Amino acid sequence: MNSPENNSQFERQRPVYLEINFQIICAVVLIAVIGVYSVTPAFPKLVKDLNINPKNLG
Repeated sequence: MNSPENNSQFERQRPVYLEINFQIICAVVLIAVIGVYSVTPAFPKLVKDLNINPKNLG
């Protein structure tokens, strides 16, 4: 009477934040943001050393 297909409908699903794919996506996004914020404090020195307009640095 009960086929495996019917039982799979009622299985409890894991929360999204416990899925490994979601964790990988979050890690990649955070690493990208950290990379940008670790470089921006150096912008004023780069502008001065390279003698360029600050608008052109970004």
